[in-house]
Amino acid sequence: MKKLSALVTATLITGLVISTNSAVASSHLLKETQNDFAKQKDIQSVDSTDFMKFSGLITDVKKDKESLTLIVENKDDSLEMHFPLSDKVLLFNSDTTDAFDKDDLVKGLTITAYYDKNKPMIMIYPPRVTPEIIVVNGKEMGQVKVSKFDDQYISLDNELKLNIDEETILLNKQGDKVKKEKLQGKELIVFYDISTKSIPAQTTPKKIIAWDNRDQLFEQVQEVVGDDYYIKDGMKLLPIKKVAEHLGYKVKWDSKNAAVELSIQNQTIQIFIGKEKYSLNRSLRSFEVVPAVINDEPFVSEEILEILLNNQ
Repeated sequence: MKKLSALVTATLITGLVISTNSAVASSHLLKETQNDFAKQKDIQSVDSTDFMKFSGLITDVKKDKESLTLIVENKDDSLEMHFPLSDKVLLFNSDTTDAFDKDDLVKGLTITAYYDKNKPMIMIYPPRVTPEIIVVNGKEMGQVKVSKFDDQYISLDNELKLNIDEETILLNKQGDKVKKEKLQGKELIVFYDISTKSIPAQTTPKKIIAWDNRDQLFEQVQEVVGDDYYIKDGMKLLPIKKVAEHLGYKVKWDSKNAAVELSIQNQTIQIFIGKEKYSLNRSLRSFEVVPAVINDEPFVSEEILEILLNNQ
């Protein structure tokens, strides 16, 4: 009887230990799952891109003298969208990474259209929206990623890390070459072939295009300036300190040379009050309208906006 009692007691103790360990293990597993979920939620909550995308087959191309509209159907989801194309749309081939001619968009091509998610969309069906980017999907291994990337060149959704080498073509939206540093913290259009199976996946891209919201920045500048401008010789003069600081520049007054100095990263602009010449990284250029001081504030021709926006 004592043996049986001892056996039962041992069994109960063992069961208690196993049960306790299981409970602890389950608790750890639950915490790990919750942490993973929280991390995933954080990643998903990050505003990783300004674009929505829609992929599908061009089922029709409607042309008239002034416009071209693509009718695109996603057969997997039985959805259709209409994409009127503006002159500003960027068109690319996913395989070659080259620009694609608008006139070569024909029925039967598979495309991915990217459109600004912040723009209002008319509530009609099928949805009708003007895309900013269209990628014609080729038959090879060409892949495209449109996303914001951090200073380590990791997409904000943590899906892709860029290992940029000397052969990677780096351009801005206008097609001009840019330095690697200009890509940091920006929305990028990335063309690549293969990537690792790691998290995030890693790739050496063939081409990267830095997307700039120039139109949006221009509108913001107009709002910042408001009525605080002057017209001289038919051109608008802007309060350069207010405009430059809004765009992230440091502004200093050089009393010795009667000049306003603007700096951002490795770019320096010197604007000489009362003179048509100005200096961009020590290279002399000219304004059409001479900068002036009005009510103790320097005002500069809106010609300067193009230069300021180029450095965003």
